Amino acid sequence: MLRRLFAGVVLIALAGCGGGGSSAPAPVPAPTATPSGSSTQGTLYVAGNDHLTSFPITANGAVAPTAATGTLAGPGSGSGNWTRVAAVGIGTEGSVLLSIQTQVAGYPGVPTQWNCSFNTLTANLVFTGTTASQPPCAGGFDAAVVLGRSNGDFDYLARSFAGQSEVIRLHSDGSTVVRLTAGAGQYFEAFAEDATGNVYVATGSTVLEYSGASDVASTTPSRTIPTASGPAALAVAPDGTIYAGLNGPSQIVAIPVTGSARTFGSYASTASIRGLATDSAGDVYVGVTGSNNGLQTEVDTYAPNSSTPMRVLANPVPSEVPAPQLLGIAVSQ
Repeated sequence: MLRRLFAGVVLIALAGCGGGGSSAPAPVPAPTATPSGSSTQGTLYVAGNDHLTSFPITANGAVAPTAATGTLAGPGSGSGNWTRVAAVGIGTEGSVLLSIQTQVAGYPGVPTQWNCSFNTLTANLVFTGTTASQPPCAGGFDAAVVLGRSNGDFDYLARSFAGQSEVIRLHSDGSTVVRLTAGAGQYFEAFAEDATGNVYVATGSTVLEYSGASDVASTTPSRTIPTASGPAALAVAPDGTIYAGLNGPSQIVAIPVTGSARTFGSYASTASIRGLATDSAGDVYVGVTGSNNGLQTEVDTYAPNSSTPMRVLANPVPSEVPAPQLLGIAVSQ
């Protein structure tokens, strides 16, 4: 029996941001009572730099991960190159989908290039194989979001450095189909799907919803939702509420199916929202990187309709990583 799948939206920045600092972190909240109806079972995956770690979804404060990959090495990694996690998502039966991207340093006459691979891991972060290598990311593509599907397929947002962006479906047999392509003047900054396969993308200061019952989504949006600033991350709750993580200022906007939108969360100007996820109870997980309340990275968990986090996971990206950056999150139940 397939587990229910909920994947966080991942946004990756090519340039380092956030930063270290030798000052002691500010105190974080002690564990608090979980509100009635909130989830208590499940796993939170946190992607940061060249590491992937996992925690119980109830983790609060400064706690050790239950599993970690250690330093990742991508395709073509070696001297003069560097590797980063490009995206993390949840596959079938609780497996983990991980996109690893390696920048291969160029030399006179040969430009710098990117090698990419999509990998599967167990829930305990043991690698079980490479689903696809390099072709889905060839040409300088950044696989910014990976969302698994119950039939073994997965969808990802591919964004080229030249400005092209597409939502692509990779079938379990290795074939691909373009679900949605950005129109003229558009660039997809974030991407999410709901349980029926509808596609949500952020472009500029707008969230667009497209019907996606088939492999190829509709080319005409069914909803056009303006936001105060450009969303950097998206997630869709089981009740259809769209969550958009804004940067400038860094906050979250909840957009219900009907009724008025509400804004919650308030983060320092030095912090950026890098990932959003929801679980089966509708709790919202917000991945933040950059200096905020003395923390370099954090994951805040909000109950539905709440404006105050019930948990703050402090510095989930390993401290030994130089200039830790949280690059994405995913939730499995």
